[in-house]
Amino acid sequence: MADLVTKGQFKVSFTASAIGEYKLQTVVRYEQAGGTDEPVVKYYSGIETITVGNTGVEDVVVMSINSNEIVVNSEIKIIDAAPIVENNRTFVPFRALAEAFGATVAYDETTQAVTAELNGTTVVMTIGSATYTVNGVEKTADVAPFINGSRTMVPVRFVAEAFGITVTPTYDDNGATADILFAK
Repeated sequence: MADLVTKGQFKVSFTASAIGEYKLQTVVRYEQAGGTDEPVVKYYSGIETITVGNTGVEDVVVMSINSNEIVVNSEIKIIDAAPIVENNRTFVPFRALAEAFGATVAYDETTQAVTAELNGTTVVMTIGSATYTVNGVEKTADVAPFINGSRTMVPVRFVAEAFGITVTPTYDDNGATADILFAK
């Protein structure tokens, strides 16, 4: 709440499970030191209309950390591997994310390479290697994909942005990633 005092603003996180318009009302109670022993209590309130998914974005996918439910354009689907946080990085199951946007995905067990193609963009990542390619152009992520159970887990931002997908995380009260909103 330091930003409320110093800047007159504060952050609110919002996650929706369906496309549509939402009215978000916030009420903040703030105790400020007064000239006497009694604090001065102030209230701040506001209502904001938030449009989810109908802002020119074609596809919206929401994944939650440690949850096997994802929301794909307001429809809840079950995936067999949940997104996780590992070494302060968010990883998602590659196939589930890519297919949610309509990509085709293939895995080569011999080379441990996973390939996804979406609208003319091909991304190839290899298990254990931070080097990946986008349409044959080599790039480097700061962490490598890995196998969790039987699923390829990839660093969320690199793979999503390779396909032109916008990534927006939300955080829990402890500052850890709670949900990831993907929009294209």
